[in-house]
Amino acid sequence: ISLLNMVAEQDVADDVDYQEILEDTAEECKQFGEVVAVTIPRKGAPGTGKVFVEFGDCDSATKALQALAGRTFDGRRVEVTYLAEAKMKAGDFS
Repeated sequence: ISLLNMVAEQDVADDVDYQEILEDTAEECKQFGEVVAVTIPRKGAPGTGKVFVEFGDCDSATKALQALAGRTFDGRRVEVTYLAEAKMKAGDFS
């Protein structure tokens, strides 16, 4: 899944903050199923400002999408969409 409006580029500029957001996101998403990977592009890379979470199966991704859509993170309303598995595997976050 792709989480939009969850982070801003400055939120992940510091390595410590970046690591903390990665860990917090993985921990939060584990309640929906197996988390394979959490990716947060930074420093102007394609997808900067988004958080990408890969789940072990589609049901877990669907549960996460339904639960996380519309949540507020650091004052921003999070938008959640599906990301094609092939794009996730290829690191295509554009």
